[in-house]
Amino acid sequence: MRQKIFQSILLGCMGMLIGASLVFLFVLNQYFNASLKQELSVIADLIDDQDDVETIDWAKRSMEVVLKKKAGTIVYASQTSSNHYEDQSITLHKTLANGDILTLTQNKLSIPMQTLALLRPLSIVLGIGLIFSLFLSYKIAKECIKPLYDVDLDHPKKEKAYPELDPIIDRLSRQRKEIRKQNRQLEHKHEELRTLMNGITQGIVLINEKNIVVQINEAAMRMWNLHGPVQGFHFLKLFPEEALKKAILEEKIKKKVLTIKRDDHTYEFHLDPIETHDKFSGQAILILDISEKEKMEQIRREFSSNISHELKTPIQSILGYSELLDSKCVKKEDQPLFVKKIYNKALFMRSIVEELLDLSKMEQEVDRLNFESIDMKELIEQILEMHKLSIEKKELTIKTKLEPVKLFGHHKACRMILNNLIDNAIKYNRNKGTITICLEQKNQEGATIMIQDTGIGIASEEQEHIFDRFYRSNSIRSSYPGSGIGLSIVKHALLLMHGSIQVESKLGKGTRFLVTF
Repeated sequence: MRQKIFQSILLGCMGMLIGASLVFLFVLNQYFNASLKQELSVIADLIDDQDDVETIDWAKRSMEVVLKKKAGTIVYASQTSSNHYEDQSITLHKTLANGDILTLTQNKLSIPMQTLALLRPLSIVLGIGLIFSLFLSYKIAKECIKPLYDVDLDHPKKEKAYPELDPIIDRLSRQRKEIRKQNRQLEHKHEELRTLMNGITQGIVLINEKNIVVQINEAAMRMWNLHGPVQGFHFLKLFPEEALKKAILEEKIKKKVLTIKRDDHTYEFHLDPIETHDKFSGQAILILDISEKEKMEQIRREFSSNISHELKTPIQSILGYSELLDSKCVKKEDQPLFVKKIYNKALFMRSIVEELLDLSKMEQEVDRLNFESIDMKELIEQILEMHKLSIEKKELTIKTKLEPVKLFGHHKACRMILNNLIDNAIKYNRNKGTITICLEQKNQEGATIMIQDTGIGIASEEQEHIFDRFYRSNSIRSSYPGSGIGLSIVKHALLLMHGSIQVESKLGKGTRFLVTF
């Protein structure tokens, strides 16, 4: 706009200068014509009054002179008489007193020649006029546009620039208010979407048709260990896996599910194309961390395998002994021994099933546990009395330091925890070994129990697995019978009681368990 105003004013000034110059030349030409005619008239009158050839000789110095008789005979004619410049001269005819006709012709410059003669001063005038026009155009254009530049768009009605702009300013003001309102609505919707996405535990990424990240939630950032704002980055720079690259770049319009392993985690990527007006406009990507699911599936497979293995051994023994008894190949005096072995194997199977049932009940009946006041000292003494025969059989020394502790908890869960830990301390201890049990009041409501033995110990690389179901070290499988469920029951019972357990052990030196309620 500023340039247009500048050009318009400059062209107007230049037009005025050129027009003024042309008018000046025209007026000057008319002035010269009038002056020459007046001069010729004066000279003609002078010749008529003097009627003297000398006067004619004087006049012919600056003009052509022709004197004719009334009859048309030329009496006198100057030698320079010519019609060649007739269109560039002024001619005056005068009848003298004696009837002769006097013709005077004065040469004059044409308008182009006059312009050429005045070219230098005219150029100076036009140059000055051009400079003045440039300055004037710039100044006027600047002054005209300045009020528009100074309009406060936040408060367009505060200052009046031009009355003619009032309708535009009013419209701008309304549009600005509407834009602000829509921006606030968009920000509110955007905030709602961001809050909703961040509240979802699964990862969500939205990308446009150019695979640029438009939105990503905190769960996806955590899963992929991303930091800082990543909106505006290319998706494949943040997620550079080859499987994703192929799915994103080659098969955009198809729904896909990809499984990707990274950093000991397994993720499922659900890619769903987004279409706007039947045109592909991006993709919504849902990221699920299925590591726990995979782990549980692995545990389930191991559980099935372990339980099958643990039950298969006593079942095979029972079948073998039963077939021998049925075939009557066993001596009569050996039959009670075979029956006893079958009975023991059946008891072992029953203990496995009971332990599994106890574990299942604890996992499923968390909310229905009945808590009560438990005398922990009395409970430990009861369990030691229950294992008295096993302790005496291995000639173990029991050292106890038991404070009178009352604990508010689930009686059966506490019994299972203490029974399994004391049973393991007896089972995996060496003959004539020692078991140390300490019970201390932790605070008004809590307690700590330490159970330490001098048995075979646990290798450091196996300690993180001892609380897994059916886990048993290969070194003790053949030497010590058991199902591998006991410590798993301890772990779950402690979770229900909001307790914790720590283990310290050295191979061949013994094991120390510290339980905190």
